[in-house]
Amino acid sequence: MSDLTKKVLIVLATFVFCVSIGFAYNAKNITTATTTTISARPCYLSHIVVNGGTMGAITIWDNNATTGAVVATIASPLAGQHYVYDAAMVYGLKVVTSDNTNITVLWQ
Repeated sequence: MSDLTKKVLIVLATFVFCVSIGFAYNAKNITTATTTTISARPCYLSHIVVNGGTMGAITIWDNNATTGAVVATIASPLAGQHYVYDAAMVYGLKVVTSDNTNITVLWQ
């Protein structure tokens, strides 16, 4: 089985998992400059809401480590911004905040 086929199967399995658990989201509030593992397994990233704090870059990884695919980098977040991703994370979800930015990550 090729690597591409494996990745497609993982994405499909993640989608089926997300649909099977319904539409309730988990919420994780982050308020410091830190590296946070949101999920160490495949999951679904719905939204990131910037609540306030000292603004700094936010980097989102499709992995449970800070290696692999960067999904997005929010270089200049502002309080009140709401980012919609609606994306399946194949390997896990890790968020890195570079300052004391207060954010909420909504995921399944």
